[in-house]
Amino acid sequence: MKPGLVKATYGTGVFVLAHAGIEKPEPRGGLLPTVAWRVDGRVEWAIDGGVFTAGALLEWLSRELGFAPDDFVVGTAGRFDPIKNLPMLVRSVAQAAARNARIRGLLIGAGEQLAPVRALIDSLGATDRVRLTGFRNDARRLVQCMDLFVLASLSEGTSIALLEAVAAGVPVAVTAVGGNPEIVVAGQTGWVIASGAVEALSAAILEAAGDSPLRKRLSTAGRQRFAERFAFGNMISRYRRLYSSLVVAAGAK
Repeated sequence: MKPGLVKATYGTGVFVLAHAGIEKPEPRGGLLPTVAWRVDGRVEWAIDGGVFTAGALLEWLSRELGFAPDDFVVGTAGRFDPIKNLPMLVRSVAQAAARNARIRGLLIGAGEQLAPVRALIDSLGATDRVRLTGFRNDARRLVQCMDLFVLASLSEGTSIALLEAVAAGVPVAVTAVGGNPEIVVAGQTGWVIASGAVEALSAAILEAAGDSPLRKRLSTAGRQRFAERFAFGNMISRYRRLYSSLVVAAGAK
């Protein structure tokens, strides 16, 4: 492909990349599908963060899912894959809910781990506290019903679901793996937990549920950082500068 800027819309995301040579689009599986282009061995991302759901509709969706107005909904969205470490999230929600009856879990998605996760929820006696939706084509809206979005992955690239949660102003907690710490800054824009640390994630859930001003501060800072680093318009500007520098460098040879 010749050098240039490329804008692509796929699933819930909008993406752009620029380079002297852009390889074949690379589709990503899962609940929130997306496309990226590989540039210099890296995959870069941007999303359109401007499409969100009105409060009245979110309230209706929450009721549809069986949540009460004062429930504190902790959840995630994506494919049910072993690498997502959903058992860590389920165990953490169950532990936190034992200390705070307002806490509820919401897991959106499907995949090979759906049955094992359902069995774990049953074994913990948490069927009345953790909701499994299966695949939903309105996942982006459902994420906005959450009071805390959690990504408990064992390994992660750049999670589009996480970026969308941050852009929507949903407070976030993630494990310190892969690209998660690039999106979420510990103590500044969310909670960053060691991978596999169930007790630490449970403590973060309890802290989030009990401190509304803290959630507001972290989510506001997260949205600001998203706008600066991951929003489509700013990504366009950065790649224009990159592309211009590549053209200049090529002309100097």
